[in-house]
Amino acid sequence: RYMDPEAVVGCEDGTVRVCDMYSRSCSRIIRMHSCPVTCIALGEDQLIVSGSSFGTVRSGVSSDQKVAALKFTDRTGIKSLCYNPSSQLVFAGSTSGYADCWDLR
Repeated sequence: RYMDPEAVVGCEDGTVRVCDMYSRSCSRIIRMHSCPVTCIALGEDQLIVSGSSFGTVRSGVSSDQKVAALKFTDRTGIKSLCYNPSSQLVFAGSTSGYADCWDLR
């Protein structure tokens, strides 16, 4: 689980960086996409879901650095993401106005 002194940042190079705010350094760098990360949703147990400017949505756990792609039919950029931990559903909204949903169970 992400604790208070950590910040998770999506970057132009397709990585997601977990930064320790006390030491002011990156504790983990995870390659999520091959294009810019446009949005991030965080879950419990270090779950990271990220969307990209190319319309890809990927999920991973920062401790093991493994990333899984979620299928998205609209190929425009992802504008927003929401993860609901109680239902384990991920919602994504695209720049062209479409929305999609995945069940992570």
